[in-house]
Amino acid sequence: MSSPSPASLLALARSHLSSSRSFYSILHLPPSCTPAELRASFRALSLALHPDRQPPGSPCTAAAFAELKAAYDHLAEPQLRAAYDEALAGAAPRAVRAPVVRLSEMRRERVLVADEDGGGGGEEEAFSRACRCGEVFEVLGSEVGGGVVLDCGGCGLKLRVEE
Repeated sequence: MSSPSPASLLALARSHLSSSRSFYSILHLPPSCTPAELRASFRALSLALHPDRQPPGSPCTAAAFAELKAAYDHLAEPQLRAAYDEALAGAAPRAVRAPVVRLSEMRRERVLVADEDGGGGGEEEAFSRACRCGEVFEVLGSEVGGGVVLDCGGCGLKLRVEE
């Protein structure tokens, strides 16, 4: 992995460090990075961001350096990194920006559903809600689980349905 210059790292870090970013983006690395790449990026960024190396009044604060150190400390520990990666993978569906609606806020009805063979599968609860464009969002209760994002066929609006 080739290292960018300290000046470009400093400029990049100043523009991107924020508590709303993932540990990987704080360190400017992909989640597939190796421990050696993790160490190299932390070292280069910490040299550029360290508060003792900043001129007075610099926008690069001790808080930014602390955030960088926290990201590295977490990802450098294999067990913490594995848990963090798992949490990121589980959070991926929630990254879709969509208004959240609870099942209790939707119209509920019983519908007949076919089984996988096309035969009569029985009844199931279905939920629906009108979209602002006049179309209808529809979902079966069995599809919701921990949450599902529905797309409106009319206007493209997304709606996140949770239990």
